Amino acid sequence: MASCQREVSVMHLRLRRFRLTKAVPLAISRGSSSGVEHLLVSLDHGGCTGLGETGSFDTGHRRYTCAAIAAELEALGPRLAPLGEGLEARLNLPGGTDLPHDLINPLLAGLSPPARCGLDLALHDWWGKRRAQPLHRLWGLDPGACVATSVTLGLGEASAVLARLERWWLQLPATRIKLKLGSPDGLEHDRALVIAVAERLQQRHQQLGQACELQVDANGGWSLETALTMAPWLAEQGVVLLEQPVAPLLDPEADTAGFAALKPRCPLPLVADESCWNRSDVERLAPHVDGINIKLLKCGGLREALGMARDAHTRGLRVMLGCYGDGSLLNGAAAQLLPLVHWPDLDSHLNLVDDPFTGLERRADVLLPPTGAGLGISWREPCQAGGMPISTPLQPDQRLVLLLHGGSDNLSGKTGLAMLRYSRAPIVAVVDPHRAGQPLQAICGIDHPAPVVASLAEALAHDPQVAVIGLAPSGGVLPDALRRDVAAALRAGLSVANGLHTRLAADPTLAALVQQGQWIWDLRQEPQGLRVAAARAAELPCRRLLAVGSDMAVGKMSACLELQAEALRRGLDARFVGTGQAGILISGSGVALDAVRVDYAAGAVEAAVLEAADGTHPGLGPVTSASWILVEGQGSLAHPGSTATLPLIRGSQPTDLLLVHRAGQGTIKGLPQVAVPPLPELVTAVEALAALARPDGRKPRVRAIALNTARLDAAEAAAALSSARAATGLPCHDPVRQGAVELLDALLD
Repeated sequence: MASCQREVSVMHLRLRRFRLTKAVPLAISRGSSSGVEHLLVSLDHGGCTGLGETGSFDTGHRRYTCAAIAAELEALGPRLAPLGEGLEARLNLPGGTDLPHDLINPLLAGLSPPARCGLDLALHDWWGKRRAQPLHRLWGLDPGACVATSVTLGLGEASAVLARLERWWLQLPATRIKLKLGSPDGLEHDRALVIAVAERLQQRHQQLGQACELQVDANGGWSLETALTMAPWLAEQGVVLLEQPVAPLLDPEADTAGFAALKPRCPLPLVADESCWNRSDVERLAPHVDGINIKLLKCGGLREALGMARDAHTRGLRVMLGCYGDGSLLNGAAAQLLPLVHWPDLDSHLNLVDDPFTGLERRADVLLPPTGAGLGISWREPCQAGGMPISTPLQPDQRLVLLLHGGSDNLSGKTGLAMLRYSRAPIVAVVDPHRAGQPLQAICGIDHPAPVVASLAEALAHDPQVAVIGLAPSGGVLPDALRRDVAAALRAGLSVANGLHTRLAADPTLAALVQQGQWIWDLRQEPQGLRVAAARAAELPCRRLLAVGSDMAVGKMSACLELQAEALRRGLDARFVGTGQAGILISGSGVALDAVRVDYAAGAVEAAVLEAADGTHPGLGPVTSASWILVEGQGSLAHPGSTATLPLIRGSQPTDLLLVHRAGQGTIKGLPQVAVPPLPELVTAVEALAALARPDGRKPRVRAIALNTARLDAAEAAAALSSARAATGLPCHDPVRQGAVELLDALLD
């Protein structure tokens, strides 16, 4: 990384909250965790930005929240402003390899450990960047003296724990395995886990010749009596160390007493974790342990961690370097200390689906100190971070391959078929083994030049960049054949866009295949930070058209997209809000309504409509009275299993309604005992509901009927359109078959 250039300025502090999600939740003696809230800490001065990471954690006897940490750091803002010039003045002084403690000590004093850690890391990163050196080099540490990191197995049933071990081995050739014990199910469960894992490690040794060591961490889940019983038994099973067997205590004397009683009778190296927070604890515990576990969040950052490691070496203790649910910035900062560490335990970033950092590399199961200046870690915008609106990472010029296994000629492939009809990105191939070699026009009636091939391997000849799952199977579960092609796409360097309920980025096997520059976009997720709807969209000056259907999958999205295309051809401002997987993939924004909890569904629609109206998209300004927002409908009021229409009405506060119906359909698809109401009754029902809960007093009307006549010949379609007009007294057109000219005219009239 190039050094930052000098530029006089005050030092500015910026905080950004984000969420880290674990691919596999981790259960320990204190409970289970699937994710954590963290903060990105940025310090800007002299044209250089230092980055730090911190966040919430709980050790059972001490707990820190992200909100409290942020409040501590925000209060420092005014005191940080003059610090930059003082640091600049020290950069080129003799012996100025380390941060000048006399300048930063007053800032760090009094902060909680995680607040201190975030600031400490950002300061060290800034200092290393200004000196154009990685920190380990400034400290004189040898990056070649690093050893393998352990990977963690949480508590659970033996079968699940062994399955997690196999997933780890798919991701990296781990030789150090840390097993969590202290199960609430009792000592016999702990013993069963040790036996099962030890046997599997022995099998691997016999099969591959790869020796693996087994470490045990009870996270303070045992009494002293249990620890005294388990320690010799663990040694007999081949366990190589025992970490924090007894609970940590706030009183230092009482905390030390537990280790003092255990150490003389423990045949294993004894390591203190939750009991060891700082250099004073190292001194206190040194006579009673064999090693200490240093964690940056726990000790307050790199300065204290470096001192603890050196003190431990002086006292003959071994050093473990651990983590919580940390991202690559925290673990990359810790990796600067790896040459001093006997037991690295930095695996948390390897179990994240949304790590927003780059720069931390490994060779097999050995983490490497980052080589870039400072911490050597960079922030990258994640495809989906907590609180961010859904926005596609797809670019309009990226070449797509559609995975449409068995869905190119039926409604299970409606997402892919919609992409073929409306996608702005070039589609270079369609994978459907059932229809390989046939033209799309003959299969589905869509005139598109993309070839239909039998496998992803064949599609690679057409040089795709992104694989899009075009199926919408019942339940949203990924079929096995499709999963194999997704894995093949990732191995070939493609990114993957997924609209199924199954979260592919949370699959450890698939996530392990994602390399730098690739992504898995699971768009069917609930946005964070949602609010209950409050009719805010009613305040917008624009027209808002909501498509409502007589059943599911009757063409609501297609009608809206055809209307938008015609409006844009006329130079009108028309914006589409996608509410399903196909609509979001095509338009690049919106909300996956069926992924949102029902209490927040109307609020999610409201937020998406307001976002479309605010002019943040390229080339768009805020809406005016001449603008249109076209909201994709979902489900149907007439379907007994659908709950989508009411939140769409409440959230969008429509000024106009478009009723969409499939010609000739008399019953709900799949429910022949449930009749589709006559169109006039549907019009009355929808208009009555849309008139409720409105602060503006509007009574929205159904302005026209969009009739889907795809299954009819020309004469039958004409008769169906005429019949619908006569029954409702409303304009009625098929926007896909006839184009949207007349339908838009009816709406504008």
